[in-house]
Amino acid sequence: KIDVFNHIIPKKYFDKILDIGPRGKNRDMEKRNSKLPFLFDLDERFRIMDMFNDYIQIPCLPHPPPEAFGPPPVST
Repeated sequence: KIDVFNHIIPKKYFDKILDIGPRGKNRDMEKRNSKLPFLFDLDERFRIMDMFNDYIQIPCLPHPPPEAFGPPPVST
């Protein structure tokens, strides 16, 4: 089985979103994501994946996309 829409939020990326994104939405995102450690903790993600023999993930960044945070100097 291949999970092609498996979201991942690297810690550095998540911290940057919280820093530059809109404050109200960031609080909600921070609260929601803190309950899902596999989004940013790769050890936890691999532990879960190891529970299934034929399971493969293709990680992708969730919404909002990086370009939604501003022009290239900000979004890159």
